[in-house]
Amino acid sequence: MNTRVRRSIVRIQSALLGLMYGLFTAAPAVAEDIEIYTGSISSSSAFSASANVLFIVDTSGSMSATVTQATGVYDPAVTYPGCFDTNTFYTDINLGGSAGVNGYCTGASGYDIGSRPKFSASVFVCQTGNDAIATEGFYTGRVGQWRKRNSGGGGYRWRGISNRASKFNDKVECEADGGVHGEGGAALYAADNGGTGFSTNASSEIRWSRRSGETIHAGNYLNFLVSNPPVSKTRLQVMRDALTELVNTTSGINIGLMRFDDDANGGMVVTPMGPIDTTRAAFINELNQMWHEGATPLSETLYEASLYYQGKKVDYGNGSEAGLPDPAADVPMPSHPDSRQPSGGDTYKSPITSECQKNYIVLLSDGEPVNDTDIEGSGTRRSKIGMSGGCSGNCLDEIALTIAANDQGASISEDQFVSTFTIGLQLDHPLLKSTAQASKNASGQGEYFIADNANELSNAFNNIVRQVLESESTFSSPAVSVNAYNRSTHLNDLYFTLFKPTGNPHWPGNFKKYKLLSKVDVADVDGDGDTTEKIPYVADSTFADAIDQSTGFFANGTRSFWTPAPTNDGPLVTIGGVVQHLFP
Repeated sequence: MNTRVRRSIVRIQSALLGLMYGLFTAAPAVAEDIEIYTGSISSSSAFSASANVLFIVDTSGSMSATVTQATGVYDPAVTYPGCFDTNTFYTDINLGGSAGVNGYCTGASGYDIGSRPKFSASVFVCQTGNDAIATEGFYTGRVGQWRKRNSGGGGYRWRGISNRASKFNDKVECEADGGVHGEGGAALYAADNGGTGFSTNASSEIRWSRRSGETIHAGNYLNFLVSNPPVSKTRLQVMRDALTELVNTTSGINIGLMRFDDDANGGMVVTPMGPIDTTRAAFINELNQMWHEGATPLSETLYEASLYYQGKKVDYGNGSEAGLPDPAADVPMPSHPDSRQPSGGDTYKSPITSECQKNYIVLLSDGEPVNDTDIEGSGTRRSKIGMSGGCSGNCLDEIALTIAANDQGASISEDQFVSTFTIGLQLDHPLLKSTAQASKNASGQGEYFIADNANELSNAFNNIVRQVLESESTFSSPAVSVNAYNRSTHLNDLYFTLFKPTGNPHWPGNFKKYKLLSKVDVADVDGDGDTTEKIPYVADSTFADAIDQSTGFFANGTRSFWTPAPTNDGPLVTIGGVVQHLFP
């Protein structure tokens, strides 16, 4: 489960723990068939808040280094030679693998075009996606295919993209078109209505959160990658091109942009967080103005990003400057006025607006920290963002841990956390890896990517966005049954209703069964010093502990009752449970 609703879960866990001890130690109590303990979602904005993704990019002098890459400028008007069908759109193509895109043409082991999910370009009714593909050659977003199951049973529904030849001409739609564009150009919603797959009624729209984020590649674009000769660009140009492609081909998230100060005094917000459709132009404009100059203040800039997310007073962003091609022409560039409240004030305006909102930082760098010691030596600054104690060397990973484990939205109900992804551009640095790992340990999300060329960088960015689109935001309400023959006693069956908040009024849900059992507390989980007593625990269908003690949520690799083996549903809301039987 996603930790953005951790406080609700903790409250539920506390109630559940008390319930457990009561069942095992107290006299039987009369109860109704189910006793439901619920959290609350008080903010109406929870229904409409998209995930925040703040990009922090390296503008240090080392970004002037040259990268040789096999991607020039894609021209959609040119038909490129290659093994991919130019009238076909492909998904699940690994551009960053060891064999590269050429592996699909040479037949390298594991690279088989025939096994890739694909569909005819003529059946892609997603106008948003077609617009992106027409210029960039690919599109990233949630998509679904109107088809029967691969096994042939059941009727037509919106499902994942198939790799079966028989489904090649089944139409494909995207979430971004909902209520704006549908088959035939009308303002329609994708709906499992047993008819055309579309409806004019918004309440009939499918739960897009059940569909995964995909990158759709045009066959001609893949041939371009196969046939295009290598070119050389600076790392800054490669980063700029990859990010521009990403924001031009992605929908459904909020984006913001930060960069390094020219004198390595932290960093500043150059594009305030906003919906990608309305922020795209300003974001790309700031990218195009960047120049490679200065050092690498990694932890200082992540610290400033933490102040921004927390809505604290601006620090480095007040006196920051931007380097230009002519060093003598450096100009003041404080954090953007609209990143503050009121506009131009001394305090950041936090982009966190909802208690169920997901929040991320994507940090890209091509070098180890240089001129980056302020946070390590300043307990005052560390305390501003909620850090306690010092740092072991550079503070980058400690900051990532702090913002992933502690509430970042003090003015918003419940706890909000920020997860950090890191990318090493032509760099494999332990600090970037430990930073992403620290985030994942605390929030459940965070990953380190190494990109040695433009293809791998684009692949890393797209992978991160897919994880953002697919990440679970869930909360649960535990319930316990009573004995139908003796209503003065409880049974040991435990039930959870699970929900996954989305940007739509209808949230996908599930109903799962676990058992309430006891075990000897050999690890002294309750901290009372007694390792011989028995304590209650939530058991999965294999009678293993279903709860991850480090996060308080259902653990990866566990399987609820009613979920058939070998599927492990763990913290995933829409997998397993009752849903797997209703929608096989």
